[in-house]
Amino acid sequence: MASERSESSHYDWRLYPFTPGREPAFLLRAAGLSADGRFLFGYGASQALAAAVVRAAGYKTRGQGHHQTLFAALAILIAANFPAPAPPPHA
Repeated sequence: MASERSESSHYDWRLYPFTPGREPAFLLRAAGLSADGRFLFGYGASQALAAAVVRAAGYKTRGQGHHQTLFAALAILIAANFPAPAPPPHA
């Protein structure tokens, strides 16, 4: 059966649409994290992702307020690389 898959669909079964629900919060509660712990866990993850994007663009933050600068730089990079879509035409 698996040999019948085309090359283009080789990885299709590994990637599927995800509808956000209770899963992430449930997993963190199951791990025994408090509300503060869940916030810190999420903030740390978002900071690491932002740092990866900013560093991949060739920049690095430093000094006082570097977390704020990091997220501001991420917003600038997103705006520069993914322009806002055009508004839909009026019918």
